Amino acid sequence: NDIIPHTELPFFIPANKAQYEAQFGSEKIEKYLNYNALVPKVRAMAMSLSHQFDQGKFSTFVSAQVATTMCGVGECGETSYLAVIKLIQADCQPCVNLIECNGMIRNITQNGIEFYNHAFVIIGDMGNVNINLPLMQILESLNDDCIVLDPLLGVITQANQITLLPEVMNYFNIFGINQVANIQEFVTNASKEITNTIVEQAKKISEQAKEKLNLAPNMANKLPVKNPISPVRFFNTQDSKIPKNEPIKNDDRPCLCNLI
Repeated sequence: NDIIPHTELPFFIPANKAQYEAQFGSEKIEKYLNYNALVPKVRAMAMSLSHQFDQGKFSTFVSAQVATTMCGVGECGETSYLAVIKLIQADCQPCVNLIECNGMIRNITQNGIEFYNHAFVIIGDMGNVNINLPLMQILESLNDDCIVLDPLLGVITQANQITLLPEVMNYFNIFGINQVANIQEFVTNASKEITNTIVEQAKKISEQAKEKLNLAPNMANKLPVKNPISPVRFFNTQDSKIPKNEPIKNDDRPCLCNLI
């Protein structure tokens, strides 16, 4: 979603809609909301259609992720998997790592209480990192050859220099993204064959999804484009009408509702 970069509007508070419209324009906000409403529909449809392929295989799961981007939408997970596929197809020589992070901020949704998580890509040999260390400590310890590619935020930078980007740190801090959950390493040569399978499956899934959801057939996949960023936190405690949540037993992670 590059309609409004996530670093400029990380979290949409319905009560502040007028404020957002004044900042970004009502037309852009309408597109933003329509996009946000479409993403879960496309994601669910792609996952459902992936069942036609062998279940339980990693390639089937990734095919659904990539198919979602081929329908013109996608958040951090989908766009990061797309980036991995693109890099492998381009014969990227260094290894490609998909980083999955746990957020520390709780949110109440229709499906219950969820946590804000994040995913991005690191190009290069990360060595034997200790994933139990804080995320930023891990990134700062990597050598200069390791590159962070964050498709959702539209950022490409040296991994050990990421803390120098205020717009990125602002986003990570808002959602408490500071713990690595998993690192998946892909070696280009070894992953080439499975990548071709993933792309072919994703094409079939996306074509079927577009037809079922009545989406434009020419919707293309693309990575978000980096825009000039002026980080702003749109958290107004006076205007917010989001209800407070009940604490979770044995979980001291804060809730976003309590922060705004």
